[in-house]
Amino acid sequence: MKVSSEEMLNIYKQFRTSFQKLHEVVEQENLCIEPIVFSAEPKKVNARSIIDLVNEEFELEVRAKTRRHSVVEARQVAAYLIRKHTTCSYTEIAAYLGVADHTTIMYSVKKCIELMELDRTFKLRVEKLSKELEEYLLNLS
Repeated sequence: MKVSSEEMLNIYKQFRTSFQKLHEVVEQENLCIEPIVFSAEPKKVNARSIIDLVNEEFELEVRAKTRRHSVVEARQVAAYLIRKHTTCSYTEIAAYLGVADHTTIMYSVKKCIELMELDRTFKLRVEKLSKELEEYLLNLS
């Protein structure tokens, strides 16, 4: 059974909410429980989950073969976030986004940074997505 990134994120959010409620009860009742130690490797955000997050935020498909401004802008955001939150090379990011050349990704990242400097609303939107990714990492590691 395959589970989409969106379904996994929803499951994660449900578990996080449940654990937060449990923590509140433990504190309210002044209970003492042994800390839970996880020995698994820390979770990482991957390019696919970032693409899904950007698709959801912009309500479109960043891999669409179009030069429509809204898609191009979302693709630039995805490239920037993948570069920031993963160890993917420009070539790997190009493959994930369905772009033919790594130099397009280099331009996209640079353009996203420039847009963030010029447009406060755009910057807040990108920072919101970045914060969501950082919270996801913090809560899973």
